[in-house]
Amino acid sequence: MKKIILIVFIVFAQQSQLFAKCARLSILSNTIVADNEKCVEEHNQLTGKKAVRRDAFVAISPFVKRRAIARLKDSTCVIINKRFKILKKLEYDFVGEIQDNGLLIVGKNDKEGYINLKGEVIVPVIYDYVDYFYDGMAEINKGRLCGYVNEKGKVVVAPQYSKVDPFKRNNLTMVQSNGKYGFINREGYRAIYPVYDDASDFYKGKSMVTRNNTKYIIDKKENIILSQDYEDISIPSEGLIGVKRNGKWGFIKPNEEVVIPFEYEGDSSDYQFSEGLSIVHKHHKYGFINKKGIVLIPIEYDKVKPFREGLALFDNYSHDKRTIGFLNHQGKVEFSFSRDSIYEMRSFYNGLASIQKNYGGKYGFINKKGKIIIKPQFSYAGDFTNKDYAVVEESGKWGVINRKGEVVVPIVYDSCRSVYSGLIPVKKNGKWGYSDMKGNIVIPFIYDAAFSFHIGEVAIVVKDRVIYEIDKKGTILTMREKISKRVWKKMNSGVSFYID
Repeated sequence: MKKIILIVFIVFAQQSQLFAKCARLSILSNTIVADNEKCVEEHNQLTGKKAVRRDAFVAISPFVKRRAIARLKDSTCVIINKRFKILKKLEYDFVGEIQDNGLLIVGKNDKEGYINLKGEVIVPVIYDYVDYFYDGMAEINKGRLCGYVNEKGKVVVAPQYSKVDPFKRNNLTMVQSNGKYGFINREGYRAIYPVYDDASDFYKGKSMVTRNNTKYIIDKKENIILSQDYEDISIPSEGLIGVKRNGKWGFIKPNEEVVIPFEYEGDSSDYQFSEGLSIVHKHHKYGFINKKGIVLIPIEYDKVKPFREGLALFDNYSHDKRTIGFLNHQGKVEFSFSRDSIYEMRSFYNGLASIQKNYGGKYGFINKKGKIIIKPQFSYAGDFTNKDYAVVEESGKWGVINRKGEVVVPIVYDSCRSVYSGLIPVKKNGKWGYSDMKGNIVIPFIYDAAFSFHIGEVAIVVKDRVIYEIDKKGTILTMREKISKRVWKKMNSGVSFYID
């Protein structure tokens, strides 16, 4: 008995010594994750259990319900637990991240479906496309027709619509059939039949719809909220809605009380309030009114832009003396230029506005006093969406300048994104990497797509159709999902996609 106890003690002492050398070694039932090869070998000899190195995992998704998806060096995806035990090997072409409901998208032979965390098939891998679950429902697509499944894999709405929207906590969601829009509920019942030429999602119980060139606002029972027949409706802004009746624009409150009479011309994009003033258009001229309908800036300009940072751009191109400049809220011209000296200007961003010297000429920047701060020298200049930096282009190559006009990222790249943080995605020879604001490449050119560090320290990148999150050192933090060939083809054909 004493001999047995002594042997157990010796083994325990040896294991303890091993743990001291391999501080991050973890006991994982039948699988061990160790930091280096030596620890792996020693552990295998001591315990007889198979160990794997921690760096055997190329990427690990966020943990959900104590499970995560890990990608091995041979590109195989596996389900692991929080002790890194491999629970299930997944035999699919691609595997998405685990959603909050514990389900994940998988694909094989260009078909998609859903499995659970045990690897069990919940939604058969037979669809051309499946979307994420939103409020318990996911879109399915087969033969260019769309429907829905629930989290139990039940087909609630068989593929029959040409387009469907996510439910996103709405009781009704928009669908399209034969080019017309309507709404269905969660049981698939057509609450509002597809008869409208256009429609918006319900917001606060209301949707804007169009039928026979007439726009209405309806509730979820298809009652018309705006009872009058309006020819057009602008996006509500600062508590008022621009509406068009009998060819003229005015403003109403949400209860349809007319605040500003129907007397103006133009398009819906004009009739939105910004900084308390809205553009109005009459007799081919533009001006501004306040929310009481009082004309504060005379309707005498050939073209104006909405107020931004206290100033509104105007352009008088039909006058003998063609001028372009900026107005303040009182209608006073802060400064202007002849069109012979400045051909084009844009609105202010962070105190600077881009200008073009002449038609086909170079771009530079002015301040709010009209003083040229950065002389026109670039083929194109973006806005200072970041306070200190703007993207510029010269002879087909892109880079970044600071507020002094100094080049901080060399103008040598095939493309780049807007500047939102200390690093900017830049493209060279078909691949994306990241440069700092000193022009140093801090993350190499290895990605097929890369996006800005908008918030915090994380950015989205794509490599071999797999979406990853990386930090500012280029370290892979999580693997999010693999993009289907169909979507990746669209992304590379110029179709815009937003990856949040």
